[in-house]
Amino acid sequence: STPKYAYIAALHKVIQAIADGRVPAIAALPLFSATGFALEKADGSIRPIACGNALRRLAFRAVLLASPELLLAALASTQFAICYPGGMEACKLGLETSMQLRTVALLWIDYKNAFNTTCRQLIKEAVQLFIPQWSNLYQACYEMKTKFILLQENEEGGKMPGNIDSQEGVQQGCPLGPALFCLAQRVIQLLARRAKGEVIDLQAEGVHAYAIEHGVWDRIV
Repeated sequence: STPKYAYIAALHKVIQAIADGRVPAIAALPLFSATGFALEKADGSIRPIACGNALRRLAFRAVLLASPELLLAALASTQFAICYPGGMEACKLGLETSMQLRTVALLWIDYKNAFNTTCRQLIKEAVQLFIPQWSNLYQACYEMKTKFILLQENEEGGKMPGNIDSQEGVQQGCPLGPALFCLAQRVIQLLARRAKGEVIDLQAEGVHAYAIEHGVWDRIV
């Protein structure tokens, strides 16, 4: 029916505007804030999970589905999570086989609360390096002032909302979160290799031509 198609057309426009980062500042706070849930880990620490706006989740999911080539170019050879179905199983099997043959040494690094503490300036630079097409979207979502909305118990035992500014890291629960985190780690890998004295071929490492032309890597190093 006509109303149905009109609704779909309007929804498409909204999703496209979010995906392009064309979000007015007045709409950013309700759109990119999230309800926060504090889940207890096995060791007693807390894992904060963000349940974001449904329109935001739809838009970010659409961005991911439209970006496999960009993500593969930036990340494929350095991780086993993004655009790599069954990646952890392949990684585990490969490491077990290599260790049995004693052909590799394994270094295990456990980032504490990594998602929530990764520097957002580093993430921004990583987006500009590898997927500048996401720059406006990242700026709208993670550089505008947003909040975690937490439900807290009041004196009567009921629930009341409380707010925490969202200022660091990527939000666990955000569809773009894993990709943004991996992009930031990609920059750290390149910096570590450069610190060892290795000459970095930016084009070979998948750094976007835009970033090379505009000196983004030079600003980082």
